[in-house]
Parts: sequence; structure tokens; C-alpha cells
Amino acid sequence: MACYLTMSQLSFKFPEKERSFLKWYSEKTSEPLGTIYRKVTLEHFIHWKKTVLIEAYLNGSIGIKQFANLGGMTFNECFLLLKQNNIDPPYNELLDIHSAQVMEEQLIQPKKNLK
Repeated sequence: MACYLTMSQLSFKFPEKERSFLKWYSEKTSEPLGTIYRKVTLEHFIHWKKTVLIEAYLNGSIGIKQFANLGGMTFNECFLLLKQNNIDPPYNELLDIHSAQVMEEQLIQPKKNLK
């Protein structure tokens, strides 16, 4: 049998097993059922939001500034999140070409100076 838990304007349908766990945890922590569920739901939503933002960032559909704004994070938090997930920032092909040219110039110049 399913039970309903109402929070503000939202209603959630719970199986009885989940309801009994929430009731037990609520009694243990002295927190209302709605508060416990809302907190856990918010944590999962934030995790899901970060996953979606990382995918969009890697696809190139958003930049780091929009990533930070949508995620409600600072730039440092964004880069830390990317580092924790072993993600290198996407590089533009033009940047790679420019980097290769600069590296070639720097390698060639010392040889010219030695002559």
C-alpha cells in the first residue's frame, strides 16, 4: 500500500517500506519526514545537475562561465569538480595549432642563436 507525503505544493507517493524507513529515521533524528526527504532529494538533484553540466561542458555547448553560473559555483569550485572527475578542459583545435607553432619556434630559435 502506498502512502502520500505532502511537502508544500508537491505530493510524493511512497511504497510502505520507504515510508516506514522514513518514519524510523525521523524518530531517530527528530526531523520531520518532509525535511528529511527534501534534504536527500536536494542532494541528489545537485549531483544530477553537476553531471548534466559536466556533460554539456565536455560537449562544448556551454563554457566555464555558464557552467559556474548554472551550477551556482565559483570558477575555483568548477575547476576542482572537473579535477575530481579527472576531466581536462576541452581545448580548441586552433589553440593546439598555435601551441605547436610556438613550440616549434622556441625549439628552432636556440639552434639559430648558437650558430
